[in-house]
Amino acid sequence: MDRDSTLQLPTILMLNQTWFTKEFKEIGCRVVTAGFGKHFDLNISHYGTSIDELCQMVSEDFRPDLILIHDNSGPIAFTGIPESRIPSIFYSVDAHHHWHFHGLLAASFNHVYVAQKDYIDQMKEVCPEGSIEWLPLWAPIYIEPSRDKKYQACFVGNMDPKLHPERGKFFKELKKQASIEVFEGSYSKYFPFSQCVVNQTVREDLNFRVFEAMMCGTLLLTEKTGNGLLELFEDGVDLVTYQRANPQDAAEKINSFVKNPLQTIRIATTGREKVLQNHLPQHRAKKIFEKIQAIIGQPKTATYLPWMINFAMIGSGFDDSYPEGALVAWRHSLNYAKLAIENGEPFDQESCLYLLRTVCRFDMLTGKNHGETVIRELHQSFPEERLLTLYLVRSHLNRGEQAQALQLANKIAPQSEDVIFSAAEKFVAEILDAKGPS
Repeated sequence: MDRDSTLQLPTILMLNQTWFTKEFKEIGCRVVTAGFGKHFDLNISHYGTSIDELCQMVSEDFRPDLILIHDNSGPIAFTGIPESRIPSIFYSVDAHHHWHFHGLLAASFNHVYVAQKDYIDQMKEVCPEGSIEWLPLWAPIYIEPSRDKKYQACFVGNMDPKLHPERGKFFKELKKQASIEVFEGSYSKYFPFSQCVVNQTVREDLNFRVFEAMMCGTLLLTEKTGNGLLELFEDGVDLVTYQRANPQDAAEKINSFVKNPLQTIRIATTGREKVLQNHLPQHRAKKIFEKIQAIIGQPKTATYLPWMINFAMIGSGFDDSYPEGALVAWRHSLNYAKLAIENGEPFDQESCLYLLRTVCRFDMLTGKNHGETVIRELHQSFPEERLLTLYLVRSHLNRGEQAQALQLANKIAPQSEDVIFSAAEKFVAEILDAKGPS
């Protein structure tokens, strides 16, 4: 029986992160978390675990009222989300890296929250029908400021030059002009003991470091970026900004505030108060909970195409290092492709490329033609899609079926079969070499 949401608070199945678990429980919700790691209620060991399997791990009759999926900067590892017809919410944190993919996924969820505001319009272009809303990050833990300031300025973050090539250059130059310490590890060991925290972003994102530094009662010196930064905080009042990639500007401001400790303390104190008032976990949990209450009992119409792409991406990521895992992911991708075809969902060129890459690798590794069967079915629905036709031409040629290949080639360019045959061979070779659509 469906739970009557007017009689008791909802049960939430939370995937990928444990964010807001404590706050939802304090409201009165039941929360079950699942993901890769011992800190989850359900510690998952493999990609492709289904929602039904997760429910069975809890109890035979467990069924959540809502699935809340937090972004972990990668494709979603769980199957069965659209099939379950359980209302769902996705929280996109790294849209500055994955806005296009998250835009594709948005069609599958009742609602999508996005931490990086500037990418919402781009995501809506990918998914005009999506319900997408800004929800900025927050200060994850409460930390008391310290009067014992060991550092004039500091930065805590990943300094791997392969991941952040510009970061090392920036701080190397900054150190020549101002006193700043650079650390890796836990920010809580350093931020409370620094007069100033310098923030450097990856792609002008409104990152966790903004809220973490301000919570610690230190003056935040951060790049002047978008994504809602100056809608939440006032420059010169709550924090101070510097020109992005300009170590001279940052150094001048660090040196100025070191000479004006009262002004430094005033801005740091004001910024912390604003975080305490508006940017704690309970503030974000309250916002999400209001949406949960609004969508309980309103399952989203199933959309399968985004999940085909999701598992195609996982397969490509595993292809070189973990072929067994790639096969599992591609099998899920093909299953979602079949469901999308049955559901009458529109396959555009991008979707076809993801599917063709999956089919080529899956059939090659299995030595069977299960993937090609899916392409044939799709081609019946989209006979004008040239990429599908090229693939089928090449398949016929591989089996020595010259007449069938010629018949399909003539649909693309009559009297130019040699050109089409060559194009088909080149096309399939290219998608086998690629990791996804270019």
